[in-house]
Amino acid sequence: MGWFEGHLWRWTLAWKRELRREEVQQADDLIALISQNPPQCNQEDGILWKNDSGYTSKKLQNLVQQSQTSEVDALICKAWLNLAPPKVEFFLWLALLGKLNTKVLLMHKGIRFEGPSTCPFCSEHSETLDHLLMTCTLSWGIWCELAADFDVVLESKETFKQLFGHWMEVPFINKTQRKFWITSFFAVAWSLWTCRNEIVFQQQNVEDGVLRYMIRWRIAMWSKAWKEPLPYTVAEIVRNFASIPELCN
Repeated sequence: MGWFEGHLWRWTLAWKRELRREEVQQADDLIALISQNPPQCNQEDGILWKNDSGYTSKKLQNLVQQSQTSEVDALICKAWLNLAPPKVEFFLWLALLGKLNTKVLLMHKGIRFEGPSTCPFCSEHSETLDHLLMTCTLSWGIWCELAADFDVVLESKETFKQLFGHWMEVPFINKTQRKFWITSFFAVAWSLWTCRNEIVFQQQNVEDGVLRYMIRWRIAMWSKAWKEPLPYTVAEIVRNFASIPELCN
């Protein structure tokens, strides 16, 4: 990543692909940042933590909390709750940041692709993140149906991130019920995205009933990884999903 010219260090960061327009400025900012502390010739590297007594995880946690000055940052952090597989939580984190590679986002980045840029579910609207994961007729119908299983009536929102915030604010007295409720959000979003990919890349057809069953199956499977043991099998949870509020009392 660089070399010494005499006693002066020269950074030369190598990238696996050509940087996009917005990434060139980010790369320049990175070079400016790391150039403030270049390697020193004939000296061993060391770690310095804010010129004080040393590093602790508590200090790092305090710094992170101080940096979360907005509701948006705090909301995005709720993607990491260990209620779904890590890849699913990572997916939701990207979605809340608006970084999913939908067709509209790819066009904005200047990336060409074959086929129309419309939603693969309805073929009527442009495939934006908010439309695909929330406002599409198929997607919104699934959200509302799943919420009804928990006796919750959803309010329509303008963005997917706002829907997540609304979902997280729904109160549940029972801890297990709340876990099922939150996990349901991960499962619906992930299932819609994977179904979209199957249509786009494998030319498969949408089977509404299969998609709805798969969502409940994923929720039941993921619940088996929780610390609290549940006295029900995956099949029993899926078969009696609408009775979860009663089953978890």
